[in-house]
Amino acid sequence: MKLRILGCYGGSAPGYRLTSFLINNKVLVDAGSVTSSLTIKEQTDIEAVLLSHSHLDHVFGIPFLADNINGRKNAPIDIASVKEVIEPVKDHILNDRIWPDFTQIPHTISPVLRFKMIEEDAEFTINGLRVRAVKVSHSIPTVGYIIGDESGTIAYTADTGPTNKIWEKINQEKNLKFIITEVSYPNSMRGLAEISRHLTAEMLKEEIKKIAIPNLPIYIYHLKPAFIEEIKKDIASLNMPNVTLLEQGETYRF
Repeated sequence: MKLRILGCYGGSAPGYRLTSFLINNKVLVDAGSVTSSLTIKEQTDIEAVLLSHSHLDHVFGIPFLADNINGRKNAPIDIASVKEVIEPVKDHILNDRIWPDFTQIPHTISPVLRFKMIEEDAEFTINGLRVRAVKVSHSIPTVGYIIGDESGTIAYTADTGPTNKIWEKINQEKNLKFIITEVSYPNSMRGLAEISRHLTAEMLKEEIKKIAIPNLPIYIYHLKPAFIEEIKKDIASLNMPNVTLLEQGETYRF
């Protein structure tokens, strides 16, 4: 599996791109920075998008991706997630008011985009990947993903506050390579993290105790650019060698 980190931040500023990961050049996990990170040819190669939730920093690139690939592909890109995630994108973004409905363009038989409803906690296959969506505890309906192929499995919690189910599912995996999870705010802003259902480094430390696999690599994403230096110090103070920052622009292979 090849995982390319297009963007991994919880906000937008020069040098800090919104969350979007590309697997095997074909499957996008969230779409915050897809069009600002990939060439038109690379965008055209995408065959599916797995959405964790409908917050703007995770879906921002979908309208522009549709516009860029219109007329360049013979088959639609599947936009996949649970119903509670798909419906806000359908109703409030691709609604012919905010942006054209590319699930109807150029026609309904072969549109640019196609919504694919999936069931939570039911494994399915997409482009050779085994995928399971697991609900997490964010401020709106959100799923993390456990994604695997013959080489191994990765887990992405997406945006979440303290949660349980995805850790339980992670502990059942036999060939898990690493976890991507979040820290959005510094420890000094724990109150805001709790209200918005995000994590600080101190809160992450408590979540890590729920992981039964010792020394598993844990990569941190979704740092807010406005507080990034303080968050980095908080993460370093955990003194956990297996906990490191996800690197924008890097490619991870296993």
